[in-house]
Amino acid sequence: MSEDRWSVPLLAGRTIDEVGDRLDGDQLGDDPITAAREAAAQAEIAATHPGTLDRTVHLSSGPTPATEYLKQLLAEHLIHGWDVAVAIGAQPRFDPDAVHVAAQWFASQLDNYRRNNLVQTGVRVSDAADEQDHLLAAFGRDPDWTPDD
Repeated sequence: MSEDRWSVPLLAGRTIDEVGDRLDGDQLGDDPITAAREAAAQAEIAATHPGTLDRTVHLSSGPTPATEYLKQLLAEHLIHGWDVAVAIGAQPRFDPDAVHVAAQWFASQLDNYRRNNLVQTGVRVSDAADEQDHLLAAFGRDPDWTPDD
């Protein structure tokens, strides 16, 4: 949810320094479900606002095209959504088109993520596994993992 909150000012063209510390601390408050839904709705509005896709986003890693940043957010939302769903015993299946976009983007980012120790390596899936399972494995998740493991 923190990333949803950050995406709004960043997609509007603000820098990390301009945002400052206003997103520090508890972002969930007394009603975490409502807070998360509101953050997601605000992020969606920011991402779909006319002109957003033509902007440059100022990340800690440097200036980044908004389209690149949105692909990063998509991949991270899918992966962390899987983490949460599996932790609570749900069997998450994502939109195949969203998975495909995230997988295509992540294939070009994998070396960076590995170099910066952002993903675990060595998770293997069958060649016959679907694209979602391959994406999960690329991010270091075992698609067959359960909380009982």
